[in-house]
Amino acid sequence: MSDAEIVPDPDDPAVWAQLEPAQAGGLACVVCGHNYLAAGSRPRRAVGRAAAIGAVVYACEGDCADTAATLTTRGHPGRPTTSRHPG
Repeated sequence: MSDAEIVPDPDDPAVWAQLEPAQAGGLACVVCGHNYLAAGSRPRRAVGRAAAIGAVVYACEGDCADTAATLTTRGHPGRPTTSRHPG
């Protein structure tokens, strides 16, 4: 599956705010900041959309994706803030 086909659930997208430009553009992990354009890049999973521009944002597979899921359901002060759209 290409990155263009990886999208968050349209019925329940997480909206991420306060991201660095690379994170908001889908070029870096929203949790750890890993640059997906770097050599030795990691597999990634779509975890929502950037509040500022609406682009799909990603987290590294594994721990970062699990952390992103926790942040989108509970929020976490001091990290990029997230919220769910009302159903």
